[in-house]
Amino acid sequence: MEKVLPELVKSGPGGYKSVVYSKLTAVLVEAVKELKSENDALKTQRLDSWIINSIFS
Repeated sequence: MEKVLPELVKSGPGGYKSVVYSKLTAVLVEAVKELKSENDALKTQRLDSWIINSIFS
C-alpha cells in the first residue's frame, strides 16, 4: 500500500507501519466515483451499439 498510497501509511515506534484509515475513506469514495463514471460511459456505448445494430438489422 505504501508504494501506491504513501499518504495512507505512517511509521510508528520501532519502525512499525500502520494504515491511516481515516484518510482511506476519501480515497475509496473517489475510486467509486471514477468507477461509476466509467460504468456510465460503457452503458452509453453499449446502448449506442444496440441502437445502431437495431437500425441496420
